[in-house]
Amino acid sequence: MLFRYRFFLEDGSETGEVQYAVMIKPGETISASDGRKFRVLDVVPTEENPSEYMGLLKVEAI
Repeated sequence: MLFRYRFFLEDGSETGEVQYAVMIKPGETISASDGRKFRVLDVVPTEENPSEYMGLLKVEAI
């Protein structure tokens, strides 16, 4: 099972989406498909049921 997330910068601009085999938590580092790295600041679960995304990630570039 893969967990799919959309991720956004602090200013609200969408940065992309990622899929991981584990649930993502604040403080973790993720990599975009283009190689950019981000630190997860917050995870917001999606309220839609069912949703194609596990949640939304608020991130900062590192």
